[in-house]
Amino acid sequence: MVESVQEVFHRFLDLEVTEEAALPRAGTPAADPDEVATLIGFSGALRGAVVVRSSMETARILARALSGWHEEGSGGPFLDLQGELADLLAGGIRARLACHGELHLAPPTTVTGQGFRLRNASIFTVIGKRFRIAGGEFTMECFYLKDFS
Repeated sequence: MVESVQEVFHRFLDLEVTEEAALPRAGTPAADPDEVATLIGFSGALRGAVVVRSSMETARILARALSGWHEEGSGGPFLDLQGELADLLAGGIRARLACHGELHLAPPTTVTGQGFRLRNASIFTVIGKRFRIAGGEFTMECFYLKDFS
């Protein structure tokens, strides 16, 4: 996960990113009022999802770095850019998990607002990290289950 984040931020965003603490297994807390979360599911040899979460302000910093986007607001192209970033990060993870077999990524789903909570079943393996960039921080979680069918 860390390698995927560093590669995407170096190649596409030209932002320095530093790894912070691992997230607790208990899951992520309910969203802050200004939070954005993007989820990309995957299936195939492994089943699960990648979730990228940040404040709206951090998401705006990332959108500007990714595309030069400078509009205000919290919808439309801004949310599309969040999906694009999550897709790049999930693609990096997919490449690193290729040794387990073929993985297929779902289209991104982005959620904004307050009070939402993302949960996954306890049978999933969960890896979560907090990252810092100039002006903000974001978290990334990957949860997965090996498909034995």
